[in-house]
Amino acid sequence: MYYGYIPWNIYDYWRKDTPEGGFEYVLDETTIRDFGLLVVIGNYDNTKVRVFKLPENILVDSFTVDHMKYKVVKLPNATFFKVVTDKHATVMLMGGAALDTWPSNKTHERWINRAPISMFLMSVEGGYVGKTFIFLATLHTVPSDWPPGGCLRVYALEDSEVSLYDERGKLIKRFKLKANEVKGLIIKGYRIYKLSSTGYIMAALFFDWYPNLKVFPSANGRVAGTRFYIPTTPPGHYYPNATYVFTSTEDTKVIVYDLRLKVKVKEFLVKKGTINPIMLSSDKGDLVIESSKDLIVVHSDWTLGLGIAYIGLRRGETATIFIPSGETYLFSPRKATITIDGIPYTVMPDSYLPLPRGFHRISTNESVVIQIIQYQYPPYRSPHPRYDPLLGIPGTQGFGAFAAVIPSIKDVEVVYKIELKPLGMAEAISSQVMYAIALLIIVVLATILWKLKTRFLKKA
Repeated sequence: MYYGYIPWNIYDYWRKDTPEGGFEYVLDETTIRDFGLLVVIGNYDNTKVRVFKLPENILVDSFTVDHMKYKVVKLPNATFFKVVTDKHATVMLMGGAALDTWPSNKTHERWINRAPISMFLMSVEGGYVGKTFIFLATLHTVPSDWPPGGCLRVYALEDSEVSLYDERGKLIKRFKLKANEVKGLIIKGYRIYKLSSTGYIMAALFFDWYPNLKVFPSANGRVAGTRFYIPTTPPGHYYPNATYVFTSTEDTKVIVYDLRLKVKVKEFLVKKGTINPIMLSSDKGDLVIESSKDLIVVHSDWTLGLGIAYIGLRRGETATIFIPSGETYLFSPRKATITIDGIPYTVMPDSYLPLPRGFHRISTNESVVIQIIQYQYPPYRSPHPRYDPLLGIPGTQGFGAFAAVIPSIKDVEVVYKIELKPLGMAEAISSQVMYAIALLIIVVLATILWKLKTRFLKKA
């Protein structure tokens, strides 16, 4: 079962020049939408699907999808829904004028190349780890040669031979990866692909210029864990308010490595019950994070950012979660007791519980999924003056584009027992040390040349 909610605020503002030589933000009426899209892609042939409206449990649609085929269902804004399948499927929630004309070739004039949305992918086996991934690539329709490392990132947890196929089953690329290696691939956006591997891998779609809300899953296949592979941006590419938020139920030591350069770049302590925002970047585009205790890692621009992301909690699990501005809902297929900051709440089957903004300790006696819908309310503020013009939106922030893969309850419950190989990283050398070494080399070479020259002149 897959749960979710269609945002009510599907529209976008755009910047309009004023006669006085300035500009203002106005509502672009061509972006107003009264629907969102559910996209169901078959992981297997003859997958039976039913879509229900909640909380009434009214059947909205029923259909069958085959392997690598899809069905698009339109649902009205502010609709809670449930998707039931008899086989595991790839279920996506998406919408907004920047991409909701898919699968047609028609696009909005402001987004000729459609909007890229970053996310980690879910495997056919379940969870965020696997050997087969079937997905819709939410990337530019016509790919460019940036961001660095490509738009599809593949992270190897084991030595693997990986193959990428298009929707017709044609092989696009085949390559090998050692454990703890990453491969970036530039692919055409808004097409369906299949990624197959001989070993366990993780996969992400990543566009580095737009900091939409992202929840980073761990290498054990679920959200909370002790190792994370992180696609990130080179220094200077990120928005100034975009940070990674680390939360944990226990004090934990965190070490950040550059995955491609194989060096340690940062070390810090995450204290239990606190929000720990950190700004991270990589010249080569990928990091790996290790911690001594379970972490949850979330990234966004907390002043201007928006987006949709999911967090799953297994039966008996406790987590500390930062809920940003916007709306957040917890869904359960069974009667569940949810304890938030020490206060118990009962959630009935196929019902939902709104979660308040802020930092919360959440426990559950049943497996649940949490949908975070981040957007901002006026007045907007930023500590960075150069971005103040972006804060002139007159109303509640809306979605010009959103997309997320929805985890099923079974995805949340999947457990992978993979023996992760040691990272084998070295200590990073600071820039000051690098300069000192370079200067020393220059001095030594100059001394040798001077001695050789002196000896040559004496002989002459």
